Formats: sequence, structure tokens, C-alpha cells
Amino acid sequence: MIALLLLAGVAGKSAQFPLHTWLPDAMAGPTPVSALIHAATMVAAGVYFVARLLPVFQASAAAMTVLAVMAAVTMAGSALAALAQDDIKRVLAYSTIGQLGYMTGALAVGDRGAAVFHLLSHGAFKALLFLAAGVIIHAAGTNSLAAMSRMSNLRDRVPDAYWTMTVALLALAAIPPFSGFFSKESVLGAAERVATGHSGGAPGAAGWIVLVASLLTALLTAAYAMRLWLLTFRGRGVEAPDHGKQPLVMNAVLWVLAVPSLAFGGLAFRLLPDWFDGRDLAPALTTSVLGTGLALAGGIVCYGAWRHTSALAARVPLGAVAAHPEADAALVEAEAIATHKPAYGDIAYAADPADPGRLLLGPLHRHAATGFHLDAVYAALFVRPVLAAADLVRFLDREVVETYVRGAGALPRLLGAAVRRAQTGNVQTYVSALLAGTVVLAVAAVLVATGA
Repeated sequence: MIALLLLAGVAGKSAQFPLHTWLPDAMAGPTPVSALIHAATMVAAGVYFVARLLPVFQASAAAMTVLAVMAAVTMAGSALAALAQDDIKRVLAYSTIGQLGYMTGALAVGDRGAAVFHLLSHGAFKALLFLAAGVIIHAAGTNSLAAMSRMSNLRDRVPDAYWTMTVALLALAAIPPFSGFFSKESVLGAAERVATGHSGGAPGAAGWIVLVASLLTALLTAAYAMRLWLLTFRGRGVEAPDHGKQPLVMNAVLWVLAVPSLAFGGLAFRLLPDWFDGRDLAPALTTSVLGTGLALAGGIVCYGAWRHTSALAARVPLGAVAAHPEADAALVEAEAIATHKPAYGDIAYAADPADPGRLLLGPLHRHAATGFHLDAVYAALFVRPVLAAADLVRFLDREVVETYVRGAGALPRLLGAAVRRAQTGNVQTYVSALLAGTVVLAVAAVLVATGA
């Protein structure tokens, strides 16, 4: 019970299913803040917590199995959601959730060395992805992948972000020899050893759950990484807006982070074994071939879907045409992209018919785009009942409690008004009342005496 309750806190802190919905919303801040939250300080705390207390969790087979299931659902679900997002930072946010799922998956099979290895590797390439996204947003004037896919030559506007983000996406997709390949393969290798009975750090069922989910997520990760790259840098349409050259400080840090994104994984497990419990984190042949093969398959399938949808799609913002059907489509599109005026249709929310994610996900796309409606579920289970209870309390306070309070104040006020009427200031009235009262008392006294 202690381990399971601790896991509930970890799920909220490190954005694991089902308490992960806050993380995509947290990407609304500036990209340096997003890079700090998603790559280093905040979401890593839960993973570090479990790593430090791993013996507590290993004492409970139920806790390790629950951790494995939580990691598996987090990995696969977030990858599907990332494949359907239009906001470039929201794609990266769901990507963070998935990579955290890899880390908790490594912990679920009892290998904290692999978890910390992937935590450090992910910190480098995810910070690079968010900062490169900031450069792209600065150049394009929008977060929307649908808008960027309608801009040609965007990669020429941001050459530094183009090359460094390509490195980071390859690391994210675990393509060798980039760092993500080595750290992700260490997770796959740990899961494979537990699943096949070569390691007793966790139940065998946990190993199979993590291994299957990790391989599926490797396929989906490469697909949404390829989708992001294609929609951002291979857009077709009007010339991308020119907002001037990015400052040196925005570009220099990209190259600084590109170095560990490329080289950290290959050097860490050889040069820094003490950082990872002294374990051998070298990639295993079976999981390396499977993981890399699935990653390549995911990228190739997404590229084929993009080629297919691009050939069929009309390259005009749907909202712009709806707003000005009589105008020249090319001119409307150019002005809409250059100025982002809502009068020409908000292209940040116009559906992109060339989005390969729509073809790959099919009817699942609309559900994945909303994070599988978890926010709606929380609203129905928690938010609305709490608001209804608050309305009831407010009604009782206003209509019941305040009625008594108002009555307590009104009664003395009425009595005071009645007494005030008797104070006329006329001496004759006072004498008459005194005599009348005397007569009444005298009559009462006679009646009482007679009755006695």
C-alpha cells in the first residue's frame, strides 16, 4: 500500500497516466521555460524519486506490475496523442510524457541505471527540441504545424534550428548513433532480460509489458518525429514570412545542446559507468535490431503517408477561403500567413488536409487530438460534481443561513419601530396611557382577589 500510494504521487509529478494531462497545458509558457520544465527540473523529480527508493518498490510485486502498466499506457497513449497534435510545442509535450514512460518502464523492470541514463540523454535532446521550436515559432510567427506546412522555405529562414532540430529528432527516434538510441536501447535491453528470465529485479509480466509497449512506442515515436519534421521544414505554399534573423544567443545554445544529443549516449555507458550503478548499458543485439527497425519503419511509413496526402491536398487555408470565397486564393493565403489576421480565417486552427497523422490514425485521430478525452472525463467525474456542490452550498448559505440572519436583524428592528411610535412627546398621551394602565391593573387585581 505504501508503494502504491507513493506511485500516485509520482504519477502526478512526472506526468504519468492518468495524471499527465497538466503537462501538455504547461507548454503554453515561453520555450526556455518549457525546456527547463520538460527536460530537467520538474518532471524528472518523480523518476529520480522512484530510482532512489527502488528497493521499496521492489519489495512489492504488485507495485512493480502497476508501475509497468502505468509506464506502458503512458508510452503508447502519449505517442498516439503526439501524432495528432497541431501545436509544435504540444507535440513535444506529449513526447516528454512518452519518454518519461520509458524511464518509469526501466524502473518497473528494476534497472535504475537505464532509467537515469535515459533521463540524462533525454534532458539534452528535449531541451534542444524546445529551444529549436522557439526559434521556429519566432521565425514563422505561429505555433501551428498546419500553418507551417503551408509555408515554403521555412528551413532557409532558420538554418541553425533546422540542422540541430534534425539531430534532436533523430535522437528522439532512437536512430543510431545519436544519444537517444543508446539510452532507449538500455531500457529495451533491461525489459528483455526481465521478460526472458535473465534478471530477477521485477516480475516477468512487468518485463513483457514494458518490452512490448516500448517497441510499439519506438514505432510511433519515429512516426510523429518524422511528421513534425516534414510539416515544419518541408512545407509547400507561399514564402515563409521574414521576421528578421534570429539573435546569436538563440542559435548558439542550439549547437551547444546538439553535442550531447549526438555524442552523450555513445560515450556515457563507456566512460561513466559509476553514474549508472556500474551496469553495462551497451545495446543488446536483439533489442537494437528490433528497436531501430521499428523506428525506421515508423519514419518511412509516415513519410509515405505525407507524400500521399500532399499529392491530394489543396494548399489553401480552409478558414481563409471560407472567410473570403470571392478573393484570389493565393493572395488570401499570402496575407493570412504573413499577418495572421483572424479576418482571413485562423489558420492556426484550420485543418491541414496534408497532415499524415490523419491518414495514419484514421478515425482515432479526433480522439487522439484531444488526449483521448481525459480532460472531459475529469470534468465529468470531479469538476462538475465539485461545482454542483459549491452551487448547493452557496444556495444554502444565501437562502437558508442568511434568511435566519436577516430574520434575527429584522425582528429587533420591528420591535424598535413599534416602541418608537409610542414615544409621541405629548404629556397628555403619557398621562392617559398611565391612567389606562392603572385601571387595567386595578381591574386585574379585583378579579384575582375575587377568584381567590
